[in-house]
Amino acid sequence: MAAKASAVAADLFEELGVKPVINARSNQTLLGGAILSPEILDVMERANRYFVNMSELQRKAGQIVADLLECEAAHITPGCAAALALGAAACVAGGDAAGLP
Repeated sequence: MAAKASAVAADLFEELGVKPVINARSNQTLLGGAILSPEILDVMERANRYFVNMSELQRKAGQIVADLLECEAAHITPGCAAALALGAAACVAGGDAAGLP
């Protein structure tokens, strides 16, 4: 099964004209982030069956992460670049939350 999935992915990248690379850098956004575990793929597949209010989902997910980390707040981002941009924006905004969702 894994060999078949790998062949399908290779065909996709070949069709796009993109050459797969050997990742010797670990999890890096530049190289596609990470290969998702079967558990994550399963949860994503189940979540993909529904529509939800994304602002509410962001708040709830952030609260769960904050609770796990025992910190005041957390915000889930889609990658490193987004985390850096949002972190910089938070530093600029400081305690002024006016206009935030």
